[in-house]
Amino acid sequence: MAVPSRFKKIALYGVARAAVDGMLAVRGLVLATALGPHAFGAWALFRLATNYATFAQLGMKDGLEFHVARAAATHGAARARSCWRTALGFVLCVSGSIAVASLALSFVVGDATLALSMRWFAGAVVAEQVWLTGLAYIRATGNLRDYAAYEVGSAVLQLTLAALLAPVWGLSGAYCGFVLATVITLALVMRPVRVIPALSRLRLISMLNVGLPVVVSLLIGFMLATADRLVVAAHGNMELLGLYALAFSLAGIAGSLALVVRVIVYPEVFASVAALGEAEALRRHLAGTVVPFATFLPPVLGGLAVVLGPVMAAVLPQYLDAVPAARLLIFIGVTAGFERLGALGVVAAGRQRLLPLLSLTALALNVTLSLLALRLGLGLEGVAGAAVLSNAAFGLGALAIVARVAHTPRPRLYLGSVALPLTWCLLSTVLLHAVWTDRSLAGTAVLFGIYAASIVPLLPLARRQTRIARAAIPRS
Repeated sequence: MAVPSRFKKIALYGVARAAVDGMLAVRGLVLATALGPHAFGAWALFRLATNYATFAQLGMKDGLEFHVARAAATHGAARARSCWRTALGFVLCVSGSIAVASLALSFVVGDATLALSMRWFAGAVVAEQVWLTGLAYIRATGNLRDYAAYEVGSAVLQLTLAALLAPVWGLSGAYCGFVLATVITLALVMRPVRVIPALSRLRLISMLNVGLPVVVSLLIGFMLATADRLVVAAHGNMELLGLYALAFSLAGIAGSLALVVRVIVYPEVFASVAALGEAEALRRHLAGTVVPFATFLPPVLGGLAVVLGPVMAAVLPQYLDAVPAARLLIFIGVTAGFERLGALGVVAAGRQRLLPLLSLTALALNVTLSLLALRLGLGLEGVAGAAVLSNAAFGLGALAIVARVAHTPRPRLYLGSVALPLTWCLLSTVLLHAVWTDRSLAGTAVLFGIYAASIVPLLPLARRQTRIARAAIPRS
């Protein structure tokens, strides 16, 4: 009964994680409305900086999780708390140094908005890094319920304070809401795991030895996910970044489904590898999970892309220039599924050493195509197309590895059938908007009908893929 119990916990966490992603996506929309494109671009750059600051920990969270989980099973709570004390001391030193440097540099830069962002960043980086490390400790102790509760509580606070403060104080209110929400949730997390920070050389080295190799791979993956936004930030202005960040926020709502699916299915995949063998388990994964995901999600996202323009005109008219990019980026919800479900199969097959090389290749493709798009004058839509293409390349590359390990008959045909709905629906939306100029509500309704008719040729494939998926899913 252990496997069903574990599966239930993970499924419940998947629901909680989806709620967190949804609330943070809504927070992005709230801030976009309150701030306008220029200030929202500054907010996007601020969040990129706080996210990249996590990698300055050199994988400490991963090392902490490994040693705490191990200590709980072999050496008791004392060693686990000793690891937590050292991790806390190290994170405070690193994040504190970053904060001091940011605060000092804020008095040197000439741009007032950048200086404001750097000063708030100085406070945010310490609070967020300690909060994330505390969460890692709680997760390592196996207390998934509290872990999920803290994440949901943090998202609620982030959304609430953003909605309250940003409309009143603008960008300063957005930063204040972020820092205040982080400090409140940090105080809640620290209550049950309160310790005095310390630095043990042996504990520090042992945790970094575990975390440092992991963080290199994670950094490559995060660079792949953010390369297009960094290119826009480097070659455009804050308003351009704000427009693109809003488009990416809309795409993130669709992309959260891929994370939930992965969280729910991953214990089943690993268990089936042990029970059925590598090839059979991965064949079931490709047919029973990847196939329905790749078949039925693209038409839905295409329909959302069709109606996105009128919705944006009614809700966020100042971001209408972001609609063409958002129309493409919304399909990252599909490519994210290819990435996560493909990488899951690669890890289950024990071929995880191939993932960093795959990530680096996709990263180089993303940066190259994004720069080319801007230099050719293709604007944000070109950058968005580069992001979708590079993410699809990574995901399909991972699925190709899994298909080879699973001894899938005619693997190229399988990959083609997986990629076809995405390609068809994406091109349909792009071509229809290129030739259909009526952007009124009635015109959009007609366009939606034309789009629905355009995907009818996919129905035979959908019926075939449904039969394949049903045959692959074991009956209970």
